[in-house]
Amino acid sequence: STAPNDFLDDLDVVAQITGVTIASPPVITISYMTEDGRPILGLDTVKEQAPRSIRFPIAKLVAGSNGDPNQWVCYTRDDESGEPNYDLGSSFVDVGDGVYQLTFNTDIATVPGVPYEPTLTHRVAGQIASREFSLEWTNPVYDWVPAGGALPATRNIATMASCNECHEDMHFHGRRFKVEYCVTCHNPDLADGEGDMAYMIHRIHAAGDFTVLDDGISY
Repeated sequence: STAPNDFLDDLDVVAQITGVTIASPPVITISYMTEDGRPILGLDTVKEQAPRSIRFPIAKLVAGSNGDPNQWVCYTRDDESGEPNYDLGSSFVDVGDGVYQLTFNTDIATVPGVPYEPTLTHRVAGQIASREFSLEWTNPVYDWVPAGGALPATRNIATMASCNECHEDMHFHGRRFKVEYCVTCHNPDLADGEGDMAYMIHRIHAAGDFTVLDDGISY
């Protein structure tokens, strides 16, 4: 937070979620290092000065029925609409040596309409990026089973490498560039289903119209 911007512009950053604890609101542990393993200090100051620079949703992978595919279902929700959204956290603490802990506002065990199912595959993903600071954008992703054990299933259909074979340096909503992050919010209950990742992407590439998404945008 005290380094000059030209230094930060050249810095290769590696952000990794190394663990999640769920006891009421979840706590995630994040390692934030340079590419050669040096800890990056002061990220808590970045968060304090630009709160939206660090934000994470949490989702679970629910098995499909009657031939439908598995679907990500988001726990973190918008307070007004109830739709999938990110969580800015209630606290962000430097625990030393480039390791930070974010405590969520959302208690995922008490979300109306989204039961907590700790034996399913869960995903926490998010962004550490800010227009106020010249830090390399990062979208760390972490899959795990809260009850412990190996992942019973996962769902990774598309990759950004595939998207960028036709598009170039694709990113959305500011600094979101990893599809594994996108799907945590783009669930079947976003924008009356039009925001679901599969439906939305196919509709866009078919030059289709929407009635709800982005106020009825047409492609």
